Amino acid sequence: MNRGYFSQLNQGECALSMTSYNHTVLKREVRREWAGTKVSPMPPAPENRAMGRNPIDAFTYITETTRSSDVGVATTDIPFPTDIFVGYFEMACTCGGRENAIAIGLICRDSPRNKQPGWTSDTFGYHGDDGRIFNYSGSGTPWGPKYTKGDVVGCGYIPSSGDVFFTVNGEHIGDAFKGKATGRYCPAIGLHSNGEAVEVNLGVRPFVFDIDTFLLDLMQKHSLAVRQTQLPQLTPLVKQYMFHTGAVRSLRAWGDQCDEKTSQRAAVIDQIKAGDAAVAMAALSGRARSLAASQTFAELVGQGAVGQAISLGVTSLGALTDAELEAHGACLLGIAPEEEGASVLERVETGEARRKAVSRAVNAELLEGEPSVLETLIRQCQQVHSGRTAAEHGRLPRFSWSDCLAEEG
Repeated sequence: MNRGYFSQLNQGECALSMTSYNHTVLKREVRREWAGTKVSPMPPAPENRAMGRNPIDAFTYITETTRSSDVGVATTDIPFPTDIFVGYFEMACTCGGRENAIAIGLICRDSPRNKQPGWTSDTFGYHGDDGRIFNYSGSGTPWGPKYTKGDVVGCGYIPSSGDVFFTVNGEHIGDAFKGKATGRYCPAIGLHSNGEAVEVNLGVRPFVFDIDTFLLDLMQKHSLAVRQTQLPQLTPLVKQYMFHTGAVRSLRAWGDQCDEKTSQRAAVIDQIKAGDAAVAMAALSGRARSLAASQTFAELVGQGAVGQAISLGVTSLGALTDAELEAHGACLLGIAPEEEGASVLERVETGEARRKAVSRAVNAELLEGEPSVLETLIRQCQQVHSGRTAAEHGRLPRFSWSDCLAEEG
């Protein structure tokens, strides 16, 4: 429907206005009609007519001075979101004033309000008096046509690529800046000679430029780029994950030979899972041995060999430092939440879930905590999914990296 992003934010009229501007040289008015409709190639849609309550900001340069420090810049209080495909707005030039020193572009929230867009660092501008584009430059680069009274000029920003483009009277005139806009930017206009006047449309009226078709084309290009992306061979990733988890049998079935160290690590993991933590403990040292000792303690309690469990606790677990106890926590002690009337020994967890948890902890210690690439990728997916879930107010299904990775049975 040819709307900009501000009309979708639903934050009230303040979000749809350029309320931050240089009061010294600019006069601001709020109008109900959009001058750009005079050159719009399409009539307002019925749903857009209902948007008449939203204001169009009009600015006029009201002083005679032309000092470089007396530019009048107007901008929004909020920047473009970075999670959109494209941000876009338009400016209708209603008077060229004395010198037609009109500009449109992007600035940061803390950019000065007395310098044209593009003159200062990390700002971008397209100027009407000479048709040049500016990015931290006082002289600019020749780019597009000059514009003045009666023209409608637009500025677009694509966060995913960092591209900035401009339009004139509904025509896209190319990507002026490729990959340079890497921050957060606010729409901005600049005036610099007496009598200059513009109206700004942040999406509360139909744009002259067909932003909907542009957005559709952009989304299709993104989709095509994703489909054409060559993924790396997954086999090495899967094999590395198997190596990390000690899935020796699967690796051998794939035709790979494991070194002795990997085979020994796999044997220890299998012993703990099978309930033979005491055997595994004999082949381990350091924190890995402490973890195996804690599982041996749990196995003895589960077998009713309380005396042996207490003896092991005194000789092996009792020698642990506070740092080791804190590092291993529940894995070392294996104590379930307190239940009324239950002793400590009755709350020691002895099931299969604990065996798997301890075996994973031992494996991580033997690998010195280095995760596999596949596990890292899935954890990153989990982080992205969490961000999307927050953005969708919790409407996405739960995702856990551990649900994606199977253990060798």
